[in-house]
Amino acid sequence: MPADTPMHSEAQLITRAQQGDRTAFDCLRQRYAEKVYYVAARMLRSPEDARDASQETFINAFRFLHSFHDNAPFGPWLYRIASRVCLSYQRRLATPIMPLDEVAELATGDNADPCQILLRQESTFRLLANLLSLSSRDRRAIMLKYWHNLDHQHVAELLGTTPQVSRVCLLRAKKRLAALQAGSN
Repeated sequence: MPADTPMHSEAQLITRAQQGDRTAFDCLRQRYAEKVYYVAARMLRSPEDARDASQETFINAFRFLHSFHDNAPFGPWLYRIASRVCLSYQRRLATPIMPLDEVAELATGDNADPCQILLRQESTFRLLANLLSLSSRDRRAIMLKYWHNLDHQHVAELLGTTPQVSRVCLLRAKKRLAALQAGSN
């Protein structure tokens, strides 16, 4: 009988996977593969990177499955792993501050003004520096909500909290970021 039948609940699959049953873990992977890919694709905006990040997510989940607590929901735990993997990918990929096509558009447009390009880049650097001065949780909340355009429910899942706490975290982060931006001008 296949491991993923109605007789095998998610809790049973997790327990079996924690005991080293790779078939049970593969059933869990199949159940969550599409959702993990969706999280990765939203964060990385590259199908190839999203596939790689999804695979790395499941490798990490298998490695750290012993730390999963039975009373916690499996999906949000897995999505937090995916979020961390994607944030790590973003740091490794070190995407340019200003996309090259925007720089090219500014440089070739009728209003090509090198000072305007430099001012935009300086403003972007200042914003990134201020983002880095936020706490890790506040920075992740801001990035997930405004850079990746995730709704409060998804932000909350990736932060491992409730939507209400996510909103408070975002409000606090926005106020702190606004104060930092005002102080650096």
